[in-house]
Amino acid sequence: KLEGIFRKSPPSDEQHLLSEALSVGNYDTINYVTSGYTLASIIKVFLRHLTPRLVSPSLWDDIVVLGKQENNMDVEKAWELIRTLPEPNFSTLMYLLTFVYNLSLVESNHMSVNSFIIVIGPNLIDKEVPEGADELAVQRALMNETCFILNYFTVLAATVKEHFDISVFKEDFPFV
Repeated sequence: KLEGIFRKSPPSDEQHLLSEALSVGNYDTINYVTSGYTLASIIKVFLRHLTPRLVSPSLWDDIVVLGKQENNMDVEKAWELIRTLPEPNFSTLMYLLTFVYNLSLVESNHMSVNSFIIVIGPNLIDKEVPEGADELAVQRALMNETCFILNYFTVLAATVKEHFDISVFKEDFPFV
């Protein structure tokens, strides 16, 4: 039970050693990690470098439209949209959202679902950039639309228990 698990930096030597070990397939190394901050950091790095992202860029515009609705978002429509992902992507995203939801319940962590999504949300989807697009205009659009993307993923994470059987991952989250 660590405070702000995704906000605080891990011991850099441990993170470096774990990254190196995982990059060559030495997955047993994870059993010797002493800091939960290291594991959280590895998750963020993994998501940041995942290509393609978990969520298809073709969904960007629809997610932005839903995210703009904020508290009036049609939650059923939000879930209907995310269920269009290929099964491996959907399952991985559900695991991640279940993880976020469960971590938000750990009182000593002091991070809400929204706080977690601020940290990992930008790494879940990329905007498709048309060939020859004005880079400054694209950057402006990204800055303007990212908050709506985060709204969308926050709603999904906050409602994951009602829209997905999170019990399938029960054994993976003994801390709840």
